[in-house]
Amino acid sequence: MRAIVALAGPITDTPLVRRWLAGADLLVAADGGAERLAELEIQPQVVVGDFDSLSADRLAALGDAGVEIVPHPDPNQKTDGHAALLLAVERGAGEIVVLGAMGGPRLDQVIANALIAADLRSDAEIWLVDGWTEAKRLWAPAQAMVTFRGGAGDQVSFIPITDEVRGVSTHGLRWDLAAATLARGDSVAISNELVGAEGGFTITAGVALAAHDVGARQDQD
Repeated sequence: MRAIVALAGPITDTPLVRRWLAGADLLVAADGGAERLAELEIQPQVVVGDFDSLSADRLAALGDAGVEIVPHPDPNQKTDGHAALLLAVERGAGEIVVLGAMGGPRLDQVIANALIAADLRSDAEIWLVDGWTEAKRLWAPAQAMVTFRGGAGDQVSFIPITDEVRGVSTHGLRWDLAAATLARGDSVAISNELVGAEGGFTITAGVALAAHDVGARQDQD
């Protein structure tokens, strides 16, 4: 089951975002994420949060339309986005796609959203998607590989999250890595490139984010 979790950051309406939205089984908005989905003319199935980013009238209208309203169980301990991710896990999502994680003007929210998604205790595939980039959480052994599909020259990057990520290997990329160990903060795997229609990364231990920038090419797909 694919769950979309919409956060309150900007969600640019692009072909990449629409591809990820297509076929979603569960649409969850984290508080103001409901407004972001409304901008895309999409209604969530569930809204979770402390509702400080939604007006009372807007919240009531969502409820009247049949949207499930879930009050944040503990807003002093977790962000609305974190609560929405946990709800998607509890509902049995095998793939969770996070939209609106870029946080708008809030750099702290950008960093927190990426780390919360990367550290989520679930075997589900976790993706962070904005207008032009898709990023997958890798962790071994459950989700230890990603293959991006695109075009030659697309940029891909690998960002270690844990102190070390071991067994980092590439396939279909311009610059090879073979069973490498990368430490958090290493930039050697930033801005690699697809050499053909697909390529990506495999790991054997640790947690990382692997990202694929489709750039302007998506408008030609």
